[in-house]
Amino acid sequence: DTSSAPAQGKGKVRFVNASPNNLGQITVTANDSTAFAAVPFKTMTKFIELTAGAYDFKMYQTGSSNVVFDKPNVTIQDGRIYTLYCYGLANRTDSLAFGSGFITNK
Repeated sequence: DTSSAPAQGKGKVRFVNASPNNLGQITVTANDSTAFAAVPFKTMTKFIELTAGAYDFKMYQTGSSNVVFDKPNVTIQDGRIYTLYCYGLANRTDSLAFGSGFITNK
């Protein structure tokens, strides 16, 4: 894991699965291409580089085609580093509901 600067025209993103195991592993797509596959609870991925631009991040229970959470219109900026994360429980609508956040690290 490194927070070194991404290549020119790109940003770096990693994913943290902080959602307890009622979903099992989570797969994340960026504009319909797999970005992070089968990430277990309490796991942080390595950074990947994405071309700067707008992204729709979708989260799926691994092995399912049903979208658990959609985080559209996320802008990845040139030279920036980000952490995408999920939390909460699927099928809940209260304060424990599944959700997602996006942090700019640098």
